[in-house]
Amino acid sequence: MKPQASKVLVFGVFDRLHDGHRFFLDSAASLATKLVVVVARDHLIETRKGRQPDQSETERRDLVAQAYPAASVVLGDEQENKWTALREYAPQIVAVGYDQKELAAALEPLAAELKFI
Repeated sequence: MKPQASKVLVFGVFDRLHDGHRFFLDSAASLATKLVVVVARDHLIETRKGRQPDQSETERRDLVAQAYPAASVVLGDEQENKWTALREYAPQIVAVGYDQKELAAALEPLAAELKFI
């Protein structure tokens, strides 16, 4: 089946890129013709999870970009809930993982304004 949307955007840490990450990214990519991946900043991960990721933000970004060369892979905002990538890339879909309930709740009020599902 051909994707109906032109862009899908995802947010994530993607520390030690593994099969679960790949399943999520592949599933998101199947929804549209263009995948945009926003990789979380190190200091925001430390704030949320209480620890630094195993790999730096640039390592994580580069590994995702190598695994998904057709995707746009960018670092997220320095400040939480700024949503620069949403405004810049204007996706039709924002895909969230099974463990991203807080993200889904934060995105909900933006969906109508920025016109994504």
